[in-house]
Amino acid sequence: MTYLRQSADATLHAQQQNRTPLGLIELDEVLAAQDGERQTLSSEQSALNALLRDDEQRRDNQQALFQQIEQQAADVDIWQRLNSLIGSKEGDKYRKFAQGLTLDHLIKVTKSAGVGFSKLTV
Repeated sequence: MTYLRQSADATLHAQQQNRTPLGLIELDEVLAAQDGERQTLSSEQSALNALLRDDEQRRDNQQALFQQIEQQAADVDIWQRLNSLIGSKEGDKYRKFAQGLTLDHLIKVTKSAGVGFSKLTV
């Protein structure tokens, strides 16, 4: 046995030897006091459990908000890339981009048809 365990056993034995029998009235008073303390502790435990449930709910809501923020940040990135492609409200950048695509497509079609640019007439 450890020293702590031996000490606890010795203390318990000494307390049991020095005890005097309590009367029925004293036992009722001790029981009432302990019952009151139990009820107080039970109420505190219920309140703490309610706080824990509220905290868990708030954490779940916060996690959902973080996911929404991430999704919206991704959406913003898409719109910013589109804006950088389109450019101004007049669409100058987009017009040049679309014309470039059209020209690239025209070149591919003419090459696949075996037509050279020298043979093209406008």
